Amino acid sequence: MSENSQAMNDTPTGLRSEELLNLHDLCSNATVALFVMDQRQRCVYMNPAAERLTGFALAEVQGAPLHDFVHHTRLDGSHYPLQECPIDRAAPRNMQERGEEVFVHKDGSFYPVIFTASPIRRAGEVVGTVIEVQDARPLHEQQRQRDALQQIGLLILQELDHKKIVQAVTDTATRLTGAQFGTFFYNARDPEGKSLTLYAISGVSEEHFAQFPVPHNTPLFSPTFAGEGTIRSEDIRRDPRFGQSPPYYGMPPGHLPVRSYLAVPVKLGNGNVIGGLFFGHEQEAVFEAKHEQLVETLAAQAAIGLNKVFLYEEAVFAQARAERDAIEKQNLLRKAARASEQLVGAQEQERKNLSRELHDELGQRLGVLNMLLYRLQPTVSDTPAAQVWRDAERELAALVAQVRNISFSLRPPGLDYLGLEPALAQLLARQFDGGPTCLFECALPPGRLPPVLEITAYRIVQESVTNILRYAQADHVVVEINGGAEGVELEIIVRDNGRGFDSEGWEARFAGTASSGMAGMRERVELLGGRFSVHSRPGQGTRVEATLPMRLSAK
Repeated sequence: MSENSQAMNDTPTGLRSEELLNLHDLCSNATVALFVMDQRQRCVYMNPAAERLTGFALAEVQGAPLHDFVHHTRLDGSHYPLQECPIDRAAPRNMQERGEEVFVHKDGSFYPVIFTASPIRRAGEVVGTVIEVQDARPLHEQQRQRDALQQIGLLILQELDHKKIVQAVTDTATRLTGAQFGTFFYNARDPEGKSLTLYAISGVSEEHFAQFPVPHNTPLFSPTFAGEGTIRSEDIRRDPRFGQSPPYYGMPPGHLPVRSYLAVPVKLGNGNVIGGLFFGHEQEAVFEAKHEQLVETLAAQAAIGLNKVFLYEEAVFAQARAERDAIEKQNLLRKAARASEQLVGAQEQERKNLSRELHDELGQRLGVLNMLLYRLQPTVSDTPAAQVWRDAERELAALVAQVRNISFSLRPPGLDYLGLEPALAQLLARQFDGGPTCLFECALPPGRLPPVLEITAYRIVQESVTNILRYAQADHVVVEINGGAEGVELEIIVRDNGRGFDSEGWEARFAGTASSGMAGMRERVELLGGRFSVHSRPGQGTRVEATLPMRLSAK
């Protein structure tokens, strides 16, 4: 007969019965701790689970108040009177008591328990108490794990910084597994799109790992980084994959001692591996199956969160690169615009110099020649040479007019002294004198425009009008110059009601012809950051449009 069976036979008369013996048989294999107290609140029975929980054998507490052994002291060290104990109140009150208390182990340590104390009744009289007790530590641990997983889930849902996510996951997993240290190696990308291998560490300072290289595809690490599955070892030094790779063939010098080892891949649902979680402890058999499951759950959460963050970061990086490229493009455009303005300025300066030379040098010489012809007139007026003189005078007058027109075309003097509107008015009055009617409309903001803007607008109108007079056979022309209400863009429109043409692919068809000057205008306009277009249909006239930015680059 066992000790507990013998105890049953030695219980007070009120509880000595076959039922109690049957109770022992039923409860000896129960995992929950069971105690039976008699009507005097003295312990008469403990099942093996109760002995394991309290550290006391039945023989040590039998016949004495159980409270004096396992519930005599509060957490703060003060005495816990039996009359205040809810467990011992169940029988006197004849009612069931439930709750959570803190027991004292035989070794003096405290541990939380969940209890149910129920009166034992016989013939309407309370003859004892049966107490069910469950160790609350596993339940508390499970609750802590649930709370930790919930917190990580919320952080992953809200956080957009991958470093904070991996550090939180590493810290939580290290704490919940009881590891001495934990690391999280993962792959990320920098703003330039280059792949990086980063890590977070918990349990020890970064100095412990700073001198060691990033783990590579050794037989021990490869399964994790390949996503093949979890590795859990009671003593990694006995694993056949350990110590097989140079240069260390095991732990690097100065590395923390590791026996218990746990490694879990962090991968997406499609199998793509983001990284791996690694944990170590110097003692053997620290990590259990529950720890493996816990880290696998955290790894799955981390994978989802990191994937979200990486997608977000990629979008941010792409936007930053696009903004940087846009800035670089703007800088290039500004440089091109400055170069174009300088080129236009140089061209116009050459035109101005040539115009001055034609006017001052050639014009003066032609004036002298005209005076010489005038002085020669009396000597030839009554001779056969008179007709030659008149022909020379006529040709000279035509040459003077042609030089004047060329000089004016090269650089209209009114543009420098009067501005764009008066210069265009002079140009149109001279070009359409005795020809098609021309309506000129001009609306410019106060003050002078930048010189390069004025000369470009002038050349566009000049080239367009020249083409109209040569090819359009128009009888009505409209020239519009509009500076805009905001003064942001200068709009130039030249349209006619002439015979028109098919403007589709006009640049290619007019290349190398007299009309190729329009292609040059387009190039000049686009170099200044503007837009240029030609719209025409046979029999429907032609419309030339150019838009230039009012604010050109600073010199």
